[in-house]
Amino acid sequence: MTANIQNGGLVLRVEDRLLLMDNKEFSGTKLLREDAESGRWAAETFTDDLLWDMNADGDSVYYSDQRNRHAVYRLELRTNRKELLIDKPCCQLRLQGGWLYYIEESSERLYRSRLDGKGEQPVAEDKVWSYVCSNDRIYYATPRGIQTCDMSGSRHEKVTDATGYMLIEVGDLLAFPNHHRDGTLTFVAKDGSDAAEIGAIQTASLNTDGEYVYCSNALNNRSIYRVDPVSLRSIRISGDSADYLHLIGQALYYCSGREWHRLPLGGGEACRIG
Repeated sequence: MTANIQNGGLVLRVEDRLLLMDNKEFSGTKLLREDAESGRWAAETFTDDLLWDMNADGDSVYYSDQRNRHAVYRLELRTNRKELLIDKPCCQLRLQGGWLYYIEESSERLYRSRLDGKGEQPVAEDKVWSYVCSNDRIYYATPRGIQTCDMSGSRHEKVTDATGYMLIEVGDLLAFPNHHRDGTLTFVAKDGSDAAEIGAIQTASLNTDGEYVYCSNALNNRSIYRVDPVSLRSIRISGDSADYLHLIGQALYYCSGREWHRLPLGGGEACRIG
């Protein structure tokens, strides 16, 4: 599973369309369509809403609108019909198992609600920095360490005292920039054992394809590295200064100089899009 939401959820593919939040002029969110012959994306239309935390459900998109107090909306792409679901600031919105999970920004606590935004339930009482949903468990990072609970918010257990502002799952491991180690890329098993770190990487942005971790390294001008979480070996795959790493299909999408770029995972030159 990718970690696009931890990177803002600013890029989303829905069939042959690409939703791309304008991170340069903040004019809105573009809707791009891929040309089958050239493979290039051409702007088709856009909305002036600033769509963050984008999740697709068929032809619907659930998102947090940064232009409207970070409230949660649902947008029907075919009709352009927009519906307000949660009228309060939320972030790290995730559509999971028929529920919407999100961090309510004023309290920094994790909640869930039905897809219509109603029936809100607390999931974790601690302040939550980041979280991942894994099968029937949630792993969440707090100032007191990483903890876990079931999807309804029951049976809370501590995983480790280590913690970080961004938490992702890669295979059977959790990865995060260690808050107590200046953002050093750290791995730990889901039971809290076998902790390991890569001191040469100070993580600024973090994503995964389920096998490798992709991150921008603040110790090397935010250039992009690919890390094997088993061997702990890393290689630099791009010298671009990158942020907001998103992974869609076989490509990384990222911001460099406030412009969106696309880099094939298999290697090659990055190209600017949008």
